[in-house]
Amino acid sequence: MEAPTLLQVGGEDHPLLRRTAQALHERIAHARLAVLPDCRHLANMEQPELFNQLVLEFLKGVTHRMNRDLRRRVDHSDAIGDLDAQFASAALRTGPSK
Repeated sequence: MEAPTLLQVGGEDHPLLRRTAQALHERIAHARLAVLPDCRHLANMEQPELFNQLVLEFLKGVTHRMNRDLRRRVDHSDAIGDLDAQFASAALRTGPSK
C-alpha cells in the first residue's frame, strides 16, 4: 500500500495494539504513526482535541502533496502538448514521412 496513511494508537492501549500499529507503520510506505498519550482505544473520545488536530494536519499534508503532484502532471502534460505541437508543425513544413 502506498497511499498516505495515518495510524493512531493510544499510549495506554493494549500492548498488542501498540505493537500492531508499529508493525503497520514499518510496512506501509508514507505511513505516519501517532501515539496519543493518556488514552486507550478510543482516542477520538478520550483526547478529541489532539485527535482532531492530528487528523487535520495529516489531511492538510495529503492535500498539499496531491495538489503538488497534480501541478507536476499538468506541467508535464503541457510540456508534452508543446512537443506534440512542435512535431505537428514540423511535419506540416516537411510533408509526410516516407
